[in-house]
Amino acid sequence: MITPRFKVDQTDADLIFTIHAPYASIADAEIYADLDIFCFYASPYYLRIHLSGHIEETDASKGSYDADSGTFVLSVQKVTKGEFFENLDFITALLTPSQSQKRDIAKPVVEVIDCNNENDENNGEDSDEDGSEWYIDQCPYDEPSEDFLLSAPHYGFANKLSGAFQNFKTEFLEVVDLPDPDSTPISERSKLRLAQEAEDFSDDHYLADWAQPEYIESLLTFECWWEKSSQVEYLDEEVDILKDLPKKEFLLDKREEFLVSFSLIDILFGYAYNIRSTMGENTVESAWTVNKLSGTLSWFENLTTLRDAAVVPVRRSLCYPLFRHWELAMKVLGDVNCILKLGKKHILKCLLEIYVMFNNSEPRYLLNQLYIRDYIIWIQKAFESQIKSLSAALDKIVLCKADVSLDLNELEMAADLVQKEEEEAAAAAKQISQVTLCEDIATLSLSVKRDCERNSSDSSDSEDDSTSSEDSSSSSSGLDSDDLSDKEEENK
Repeated sequence: MITPRFKVDQTDADLIFTIHAPYASIADAEIYADLDIFCFYASPYYLRIHLSGHIEETDASKGSYDADSGTFVLSVQKVTKGEFFENLDFITALLTPSQSQKRDIAKPVVEVIDCNNENDENNGEDSDEDGSEWYIDQCPYDEPSEDFLLSAPHYGFANKLSGAFQNFKTEFLEVVDLPDPDSTPISERSKLRLAQEAEDFSDDHYLADWAQPEYIESLLTFECWWEKSSQVEYLDEEVDILKDLPKKEFLLDKREEFLVSFSLIDILFGYAYNIRSTMGENTVESAWTVNKLSGTLSWFENLTTLRDAAVVPVRRSLCYPLFRHWELAMKVLGDVNCILKLGKKHILKCLLEIYVMFNNSEPRYLLNQLYIRDYIIWIQKAFESQIKSLSAALDKIVLCKADVSLDLNELEMAADLVQKEEEEAAAAAKQISQVTLCEDIATLSLSVKRDCERNSSDSSDSEDDSTSSEDSSSSSSGLDSDDLSDKEEENK
């Protein structure tokens, strides 16, 4: 947690707390005021002030927030009107609890072993009536020095910010891939990003999607909302966002205008990929997708050419999301150009949806503070001719797989060779199997033929034996008859 910069003023009836928290999550802001304790929380900021007198929240309590400066002004009533609160200028003393409060915090915890009190309505429930959950270690806010702000690397919309992460520790590690935004030179960001992407790129994942295009076909043919109608309507929530944004103008030089325009393409790519890959139904991963695919939002990348604005998100779309397919990336890049051609209203709609997504995905609301909010303000006053010029220039950008430097052509060639070898091996195995089958059939046929011939031969031999026996019998009968005839003649 970060202790914000603050000051406390007083009138006869009120204490006025001015809290500077430029990157706070407004939707999560909480205030606790009771007796001599005042607490403020709005992620990633936390403030606990110990007072010399007593205060209370009443119907007269009020507060305001200045989006331009990121400042909360909160007014809380004194219990005793006219009481003078001492030491309001001593910041360290206000952050330090008194000795009696320290003793209350350090009192031993009692563990209830058995309790049969049926009247105890809070049995088994956490009790926070003593406010002890507010006691978190805090230290005074370390304001970046002017020298640091001048020399520190810049980021945010049009590179207007620096020093925002000086007091942050681990709050935004899942949002920003850049290890140390306030000390890493701008010139090193691209090198670090490319090295990280090369490490994260998965050959197997890419080739799996490449070899199974049927799984991508439904995404490629899906009709996104910007393809259905040239009209756009804003939700009530989006209108409220527009109403509450600060009224300011940006004075950008030519270089800053190019930087803002190129980063817009990078951000819109993440948005369009999310819409197409989820087929228009946002998921819990949608904010992560937009954040991760944009080099601007994840690495604070300075995109100095239009080609870089196209290559960076395309390359990241082949490294991180669920679907990693070249044709899908090219389709999404076409979606970005389609949105640009439709003009500022459609671009504003996309940015508002991103703003809502990030607000509902802590801690990505920080990206709204750094980039999206100012983009929403800027696009409303941008010239249509500027957007059309950007779209016309993007029309001329033609990417090939070699541009992303991930050896996609080599991978696909190697996969083709392996696939052909497998097909040849399968064909050879099939041919061998067919030859073996033919040989088996021939052997079986020969065996059957031999059996038939043997059976035929046995049958012939049996018939011959039978004929011989009959002839022999016949011959024997003939001899006996002749002999009998001769004997009868002699007797006569």
